Amino acid sequence: MRYVVVFDTNILLSALFSSNGSPFRCLALAKIGRVESVTCQAILNEFAEKLLMKFKFSQEKVQESVAEVQGFFPFSRNFWKS
Repeated sequence: MRYVVVFDTNILLSALFSSNGSPFRCLALAKIGRVESVTCQAILNEFAEKLLMKFKFSQEKVQESVAEVQGFFPFSRNFWKS
């Protein structure tokens, strides 16, 4: 059985800031292809906004972080539709 998962902004942020927790381990499974993960532009936008505004990342660091996430998440605007 293949699992398809959606990681929300909180999971992405938790994984970014801690390599010890479950969010990091879950993203690692997605990165190596053990689970199929999807995202959408709204999640990526919120992730970028939180990094920039709440965590005071530079624009360059935000772009790097979003690009890393995009590197192992297939993009799907309509993943919530059946």
